[in-house]
Amino acid sequence: MSLKPWLAHYEPHVGGRLDYPETVLPEILTHTAAAYGYRAAMLFKGARLSYREYNRAVNRFAAGLQKLGVEPGDRVALHLPNCPQYAIAYYAVLRIGGIVVPCNPLYQSRELAHQLNDSGAEVLVTLSSLYPLVKGVRGQTHLR
Repeated sequence: MSLKPWLAHYEPHVGGRLDYPETVLPEILTHTAAAYGYRAAMLFKGARLSYREYNRAVNRFAAGLQKLGVEPGDRVALHLPNCPQYAIAYYAVLRIGGIVVPCNPLYQSRELAHQLNDSGAEVLVTLSSLYPLVKGVRGQTHLR
């Protein structure tokens, strides 16, 4: 029996392997911004963000995280909905060598506190509208 039995169900023209570049995700954004900077990276509620603008925002946010003392290996919780700010924060954390901890913005305080403690996150990015929940659990977590 094959170690990959699902391959028997693939169409004949579909290969059984993919070759991926030997690079890290933030570098792919940098290269894409250099090659296709004017093209749309995101469309959100009628607004357009080009790859160049996206990469610039990631660099700015990464610098901000570093000024806050975030270092490679630190866990940064992203307590955000599906929005451009999430994508920017995600790449910024990766760009400085941090570890992204995605948090469901619909979590109640008990769930959020558990995830923050379980993950070891010391920094959290959220929306001002979600901050009261974070403020309520902050003392029960390792957040700075």
